[in-house]
Amino acid sequence: MNEILVITETNWLESLVCLISYTKTSSIRADLRFESSKPPLKETDCRIYESILDFIRNTREYDKIIFYTTDKEDFDHPEIHKELKKLKTEIYFDSEETVQRVHELI
Repeated sequence: MNEILVITETNWLESLVCLISYTKTSSIRADLRFESSKPPLKETDCRIYESILDFIRNTREYDKIIFYTTDKEDFDHPEIHKELKKLKTEIYFDSEETVQRVHELI
């Protein structure tokens, strides 16, 4: 059974945001990723991406995870697509495609 979120006036903003912690482990992995020149190639993007990976690896709350970013230049790399696919996470760079995919899932 798929988990379905019902948005009401009082919880709509809360339902759209998922806070992801930046842990010591994420920090170490981000530094290693940056030093090894694995994409994403910017240090800040490595920190963001490793936090997202840490969240994906450690969460069991969701039936499907979609990573949406408009930063195609830094995140649209074959290595990132492959890594996310292994974690059963879809990546999108276009908001319309993302909304369409979400509608397909619910």
